[in-house]
Amino acid sequence: MTKKKYKILIVSLYIDDLIYIKNDRNTCDDCKNSMMLEFNMSDLGRIRYFLGVEVIQNLDGIFVLRKYAHEILARSKMDKSSLVQNPIV
Repeated sequence: MTKKKYKILIVSLYIDDLIYIKNDRNTCDDCKNSMMLEFNMSDLGRIRYFLGVEVIQNLDGIFVLRKYAHEILARSKMDKSSLVQNPIV
């Protein structure tokens, strides 16, 4: 029995900002090209900030709210605290 691989493209639109996440490069390129034909838009590359929220992408995954979390920790003077894997520790 062979496993069927599904192509996923999730698009999020907020006023004039558009972000997407995908698991297939061709599907993404097809969607982006058809959108560019219909609308006046440009590709700004990988996302770094969206709605004031920092986004980090690397091989470990996609991380959001990093900057916001650091600001909250700094405001509460907890930015120098020790890290733990489990909050019960």
